[in-house]
Amino acid sequence: MSKPFRFLHLSDLYLGEPVTGIQAPTGDLREAMLAAPFVAMEKAFSIAIRERVEFILLTGNILDLHQPSPKSISFLHRQFERLLSSGIEVYWCSGPLDPAHLWPTALDLPENVALFGSSTVEVTEIQNEHGAICTLLTCGPQPVIEPDEFAIEVREGFVIGAVHGQIDLEILEEIPCDYWALGGRRHRRVAATDSKFAIYPGSPQSRTIDHLGPCGINLVSVDDRGGAHCREIACDTIRFAEQQLTLKNIRPDSIRETLYEAHMEAADIWDEGWCVINWTIVLEDASSSKFLSEAEVLSLVEELRSEFGTPSTKTWCNQIQLGNPAFTFPQTMLEEDSILGDFLRSLPDWEANPDRVIDLLSKLDLPPEWSSQAVTEPLKKFDRKDLLCRVKKMGLELLSGTADA
Repeated sequence: MSKPFRFLHLSDLYLGEPVTGIQAPTGDLREAMLAAPFVAMEKAFSIAIRERVEFILLTGNILDLHQPSPKSISFLHRQFERLLSSGIEVYWCSGPLDPAHLWPTALDLPENVALFGSSTVEVTEIQNEHGAICTLLTCGPQPVIEPDEFAIEVREGFVIGAVHGQIDLEILEEIPCDYWALGGRRHRRVAATDSKFAIYPGSPQSRTIDHLGPCGINLVSVDDRGGAHCREIACDTIRFAEQQLTLKNIRPDSIRETLYEAHMEAADIWDEGWCVINWTIVLEDASSSKFLSEAEVLSLVEELRSEFGTPSTKTWCNQIQLGNPAFTFPQTMLEEDSILGDFLRSLPDWEANPDRVIDLLSKLDLPPEWSSQAVTEPLKKFDRKDLLCRVKKMGLELLSGTADA
């Protein structure tokens, strides 16, 4: 029989790295973007105290010690002391961003924190007032984790392997650990058999629209038979979402009403932080020539932000896209002897020939200070269908004289 216990697994927090990718945030939202990683850590440690866990496992990239921020280091140190006052141990397995040797020597870690960074596997027997409860096998960051390196003889009982690195989750049965606490992925990933777990908890706070849905930590309960039961608990205060609305018509008043209802639903579903939403609107009738102008879209975005992007509702309309690349135009437009007709007749060749290169960079004379990878990379990687749809829509709007002056 094993002694039951609980622990918390947290990884890849990137303390001090702000949230990005939110368009034109207000003052309240900007403050939340900067504070989000700190709030996520504070929430995680509050959960540990509330759940009375025996210890916390940190599996790397908690903060950047190569370019340490005094705010981040001071905040983390205070949180460790908070755990110390609650009798909770911390086992910190360093990652590439937070190698053990870079922790500032002028600031000693509290006595409840053990920081691991060795290239070889270290064995730690974890105890509480009732005696030994489990064995921890850990080491510094490993680009690729070799299970054989952890094939160390240990006493009977629950065994935890903790390391920052990539592992083949398909060979889980060959891994000599009951629970693998892993770090190295911003997105949560879980592999499990009847008796073993390997878990990347992911970052407790997403940073961009590419990281959708709730983010958090992993609470593990080990029963008296040595069975592990895992529960994900959200810690994020800014959550990204992508939503698609399919509409019968695209009248501005109809879209406005639908988006108002959708925003109210989002605010009701999750009221613990900001929800940042990218909307895609698709017409049921792809042959319709009706569409919203760019000015109408921008006006609607501003209206939704003003109505729902407040401290009370915290639902931010990040952008609205019209996802209807297949819409067509009346034959009379296509047959016009005009610049508009020439433009519309040129589009099918671009749509039918995906090998025809669209080189956005060659059309721009970027100044040197704008030619960094962060600026040029999005211009190299774009959705061809979406781009052509926007070109078609903008061309019709400008050449038909419906655009705002």
